Amino acid sequence: MNSTRDEFWPKYSVAVFDCDGVILNSNTIKNNAFRKALYDEPQDKVNAFIDYHKKNGGISRYIKFKYYFDIINPATHENNEDRITDALDRYASIVQRELLNCEYIPGVIDTIKEIRAHSIPIYICSGGDEDELNEIFKQRETSYLFDKIFGSPKNKIDILKLIEKMHDLNKGIFFGDSESDYIAANKFFMDFFYIYGVSEWTNGHKHKHTKSVENFNRI
Repeated sequence: MNSTRDEFWPKYSVAVFDCDGVILNSNTIKNNAFRKALYDEPQDKVNAFIDYHKKNGGISRYIKFKYYFDIINPATHENNEDRITDALDRYASIVQRELLNCEYIPGVIDTIKEIRAHSIPIYICSGGDEDELNEIFKQRETSYLFDKIFGSPKNKIDILKLIEKMHDLNKGIFFGDSESDYIAANKFFMDFFYIYGVSEWTNGHKHKHTKSVENFNRI
């Protein structure tokens, strides 16, 4: 274990990780899954939706599909709830298969193990579906690395409120790759590491109090 890193972790009482782009190299997978889930929708509308999705990383798929069918391409003769449900089902079947096989972000598993070696609790705080994430990490045989895996339909602020009941987040560290991660961490005065290697958040480097690293090998 790197001695400098070994001295770094003990100042924290809890560590929180986003999933997509931080633990799993899955941002592109999510983009493609959204496109495939809307395969029968107008291409220009889908392109606008993908742009919206990229600018709103870390937000639940439920909110995003609702935005598409309510705002980008609203129906005048169909039940939007049925359209949303159909798109969600298609999206979930694609994502679950792909997430089982995608690569980890370089260095993240070793970093998580380093943090655990200091008996620091570790949580996932993701915009991905909570049940789906728990099943994926169980099948990947890495769920044991986390004290709990949180995801949607809870949003990230609400997830951190739950973690705050158990730990002092003022002494916490948050690893994220999106503006929603940064906003959530900032609200609870957590140190924030911006993992930018596969991030789609273009302005992440500009925020104050943000430590930017390409991946976990660079910490």
